[in-house]
Amino acid sequence: METSTIVSIVIGIATLTLTMIINYFAFTVKISQRVTKLETSYEVFWKVLDPHLANIIHSPVHTKRDALVEKLVTRQSLNGKEVKELSGLLKECFNGCNQGQKLAAALLLARLTAITLEMKK
Repeated sequence: METSTIVSIVIGIATLTLTMIINYFAFTVKISQRVTKLETSYEVFWKVLDPHLANIIHSPVHTKRDALVEKLVTRQSLNGKEVKELSGLLKECFNGCNQGQKLAAALLLARLTAITLEMKK
């Protein structure tokens, strides 16, 4: 094989490799931007919905549940014991609450589950 052919092959492989690396980083940046946008939308969703859920589930009888829900929706830190307690109180709501409160409890329980998974990371 001639030297010029070998040089052409090496240049071709180097160009292909460089193109693949550039495309990989462009893809990574694009995905990162999409995840950031999704996280922002997620936070806006909960900031709008949280106060309404707290109002719907509020009950003069369940002061502990109300206090923990208020702590959750105002972005105060819940410790592990409080997370478990609130989770149990929200699950109890499925048996003795009206439909609106059951829906609010389900959404808050989903939010609490997401927070619990984040705490485990």
